[in-house]
Amino acid sequence: NKFFKSAADVVSFAVKAWALELAHDPIIRNEARTFYFSNIRISCRPTTLGLGEIDESHPYKEFKYLREKPISAFSPDKFLQLLAASDEGLITIHFDAINQNGQTIIEQYRSYYERDEYGSIVQEWNRLRRESVTKCFNNILFRQYEKEFKNLYHNEAQKIISSTCCKILKRHLNMSDDQGKSGANYVFGISLPPFQRLRNNQAGSTVNDGSCVVVSSDGSFIESFSLNSVLCARDVLHDIFLLKERQATIEVLAEKIKQFNPVSVVFNLDRRSSIDLYHDFKDNILVSMELSDKPNVEIINPLVSNFSAKTKSYSRQFPNFNSYTKQAISACRYSLDPLLETLQLFEEDDDIVSLALHPLHRLLSKDILSNMYQRLLIDVVNSVGFDINRCYSDRRYSNMLKYIAGLGPSKSAQLLMLVRKHGKKIKTRSELITLLKIGPSIFVNCAGFIKIVSNIEMDDDIEPLDNTRIHPESYFIARSILSQVFEIDQPDSSNYVESMLEILADSSKIYDFDLEEFSKCLKSDGLGEKLITVQEIRDELCAPYADKRPPYHILNDEDIFWVFGTEGLYSSREFYKDPNNSLCIGNLLSVTIIGFVYRRPTKHNIRDSIPKNEIPVKYSCPFCLLPVPDDTDIWAHVDRSCNGITVGIKVKLESGLSGFISKENITGTKNERLEDYLHVGMVINARVISANERKL
Repeated sequence: NKFFKSAADVVSFAVKAWALELAHDPIIRNEARTFYFSNIRISCRPTTLGLGEIDESHPYKEFKYLREKPISAFSPDKFLQLLAASDEGLITIHFDAINQNGQTIIEQYRSYYERDEYGSIVQEWNRLRRESVTKCFNNILFRQYEKEFKNLYHNEAQKIISSTCCKILKRHLNMSDDQGKSGANYVFGISLPPFQRLRNNQAGSTVNDGSCVVVSSDGSFIESFSLNSVLCARDVLHDIFLLKERQATIEVLAEKIKQFNPVSVVFNLDRRSSIDLYHDFKDNILVSMELSDKPNVEIINPLVSNFSAKTKSYSRQFPNFNSYTKQAISACRYSLDPLLETLQLFEEDDDIVSLALHPLHRLLSKDILSNMYQRLLIDVVNSVGFDINRCYSDRRYSNMLKYIAGLGPSKSAQLLMLVRKHGKKIKTRSELITLLKIGPSIFVNCAGFIKIVSNIEMDDDIEPLDNTRIHPESYFIARSILSQVFEIDQPDSSNYVESMLEILADSSKIYDFDLEEFSKCLKSDGLGEKLITVQEIRDELCAPYADKRPPYHILNDEDIFWVFGTEGLYSSREFYKDPNNSLCIGNLLSVTIIGFVYRRPTKHNIRDSIPKNEIPVKYSCPFCLLPVPDDTDIWAHVDRSCNGITVGIKVKLESGLSGFISKENITGTKNERLEDYLHVGMVINARVISANERKL
């Protein structure tokens, strides 16, 4: 008929039909899927575009010629790079499934579909069955599994790298505020551009103008004034104009410090000159000001402040300020309360997901990253708690409310409107229902995370347990524990509040209470297993709403090295072995050559050296290996113009740190001059073998 014009067409169709039938068999699908996912191997070949673009310095060079590499050898970040190289058209990826014995699934199950006989008809049937089985696995099942595998592993790799970003962000969120700056105090923030020497010392130029801002202890911006970055200049003693400009800048700063008497002066660690200025200000400039009450001097991680200056939130708040002023404001606010300042990055979803916390940030899904960031923020905010009465005086603090469990952007906005409309402080959690009209379900979800600071001066009609993480549904358990440890009155008595406040102020005796026996009593009363709940209540009674976050940490010299070297992602040596840390041992970095390091020959070297004579009429210096006319000129060259023995090269990392590579660690330089094939400004690849914080 019109479909089958020959016997070969009938056989071909039968082979395809049987391949489809095999591909739909559940047992075969299960075996094929298990074999494929357990033994998948990846091979790569460069495309025409990739042949020209991928060289030794390209990030995808390891994928250029890849042959049957097991998937177990791929880390999540490498797999993302592999898919990115394929999407960019630089390589083609081929997936194979080969077991440890080097067999494919067709070879492994060969005895199931072939007969071990030598007849021509049997061999023909074996060929047809093999063809059908091959189509079943290679053309149908493995193509499906390849798509499934790529999607599955791609999503899993994205989640793993996103979780790494969350860990880095958590170190900024999960840090308590600096209590030493609370009260009616001021903080100065300084952010300066890199100093540029102008021809003829042009007066009136603003190219070196930075900013110093004054921020109150609640994060409110007070004022800003211009500071010249001549403070960062080197060798100003040799330039009278720069020396006068520096002294005038110091006098302006000293006058402002005397006016506001700040508790702290904060520098933004955005470049190498900021580190030099920080040390100079702390050791020299501040001493020369002769102040009776000197402020603390600190330098902060620039990750949040540098990014905040570019966000839409800061553009709306300070539309007429330059980036240095915004950085200084953010640095001050970060030093006051890292959580609140980092929180403002979440006001716009586009802002937070564009914060690069990983080298492969551009390959991550914005939806996955945003959801994980939101979940992290909810966990941190709820662990800290929210003081609802602080909303009246601190607008920035109000942004935390939408991350309280049970609330969201709409419910929190409505609740804030009702709180401000009410106009009075909330005394108890029960007023959230009676006055602010919160529904019962929402109250059950959020009540334990909204704290109300209690004191006897407020009113007798308060509940001291409202200033704890204990949920109102568990108040009766907390009172029962206190009644057995202390002799307290019932909640309806006149001195209940006073006695409860006294007990919560010193409740160390609760640690001796037998919680296991008490939880058994609750279980016998039909309340279920409550041991974990009772333990949490005990801890909360001993330290009501204690801040469990790490204390605010001022960077020391070692921390400055790691913050500056990793561009704010890592802040101490404890992350030295993290493979995502650019300074981790073994990591490959792109560095720029900034100079050569020489060692002058000693008398012992000169005495033992013999002039090298490679060709009868050509001599070279035994130290710098430069050619000289004849052997009589060698010693004159050594005395006058020889730089000495080349021992290595100085390099500069992308972050701004400097490094050193010894000649022994440079490939193929044993008997050659480094200057012959390396030059200043050349970009080379180098591997980290050690890091020394003391040589910043």
